[in-house]
Amino acid sequence: MRLALLLLFALLPPSVSANDLLWEKLQTEADLVVLMRHTQPAGVNPLARDESGSCKGESLIASHRGSSPVVFVSHRPNIDLLSLELIDEGELLVARANENGELTVLGKIKVQP
Repeated sequence: MRLALLLLFALLPPSVSANDLLWEKLQTEADLVVLMRHTQPAGVNPLARDESGSCKGESLIASHRGSSPVVFVSHRPNIDLLSLELIDEGELLVARANENGELTVLGKIKVQP
């Protein structure tokens, strides 16, 4: 019985991780954005939000989207507001941007420190 199970697993195609699929999308699809937060705050509160509204993330993303992914590194509250997702240190958030810079989240990639 064990031998039959081992043979069955050996014949199954190897599984593809979610990370692999997101990396493939980044290489082949247009209008993608990778959001990453600053890893270490420089003496300021990394959770403090700029209430002035001066973060122009959506317009920056909209103006630079295209065949190559946009990499957007910002403070955690800005990323949270743009994506409606919470990301930890060492995570990349992959999203698709529309013409207005609004994002549809595709998933997260965990990177090694």
